[in-house]
Amino acid sequence: MDNVKEAEQKERFVIDDDSKANWALRKMAEISAKLDKVNEQKKLLDQQNDQWYERKTKKLNDDWDDFATQLEGYRLKQPNQKIDLPAGKTITRHPKDYQYDNDELVKFVKANHREFIQPIEKFEWGKFKKTIKVHGDKAFDANGELIPGMKVVEQEKTTYYPAKLEGDLNE
Repeated sequence: MDNVKEAEQKERFVIDDDSKANWALRKMAEISAKLDKVNEQKKLLDQQNDQWYERKTKKLNDDWDDFATQLEGYRLKQPNQKIDLPAGKTITRHPKDYQYDNDELVKFVKANHREFIQPIEKFEWGKFKKTIKVHGDKAFDANGELIPGMKVVEQEKTTYYPAKLEGDLNE
């Protein structure tokens, strides 16, 4: 059994002509079609799971809301407007919601409380990159000055686009 695996590994397929490259692209197209099918199945399963979850939790959430509504009515009738019992208690907080016009507030703070204003420097890499001139692994700005601390490393990225399967290509 181990000998068979070793022989398979030694006889690895090598793409060395157009025919083999075409065959490999057809195989990639088959894989792509299978991945599409699996993704469609996943979407369907996700939908089914979401529907199941909704069915299972809807009544529970509705029951929770009903009890909370009734407890709130009871809590408000208590002298200190609190419930503290062995099965649970209520805690009421009063958070503040600050609503303001941002422009007016910034003007006020700039005029009266400069210590809360921070200068923000924003580096626009995308725009700057368009102005860079590259020679070898060196980068130069638009004025021809060497950009310190920058090294340019050329990389290669290949994307494979197998044709979509239309019927069985193995016929």
